[in-house]
Amino acid sequence: RNTPAEHLNNFYCNFEDIQEQNFDGLIVTGAPLGLVEFNDVAYWPQIKQVLEWSKDHVTSTLFVCWAVQAALNILYGIPKQTRTDKLSGVYEH
Repeated sequence: RNTPAEHLNNFYCNFEDIQEQNFDGLIVTGAPLGLVEFNDVAYWPQIKQVLEWSKDHVTSTLFVCWAVQAALNILYGIPKQTRTDKLSGVYEH
């Protein structure tokens, strides 16, 4: 389950190293945090920083699962709503 340090050193970088660059896309995946309040997430400040940064530095973004709720909250001020069942589909906006 652990990625070798050599792989991380070769293919990953810190946000500070790329924050002045622009990108064609950003994919933010989910986390099992559906019942955790946003402000209780240990890395919430970093998520907020990256999503705010993405508005000016990324052409297209794709959010998956919990990341959708986080993005709606950070970028549009929409609070998350807990549901008993998952809701999926294609919706107009």
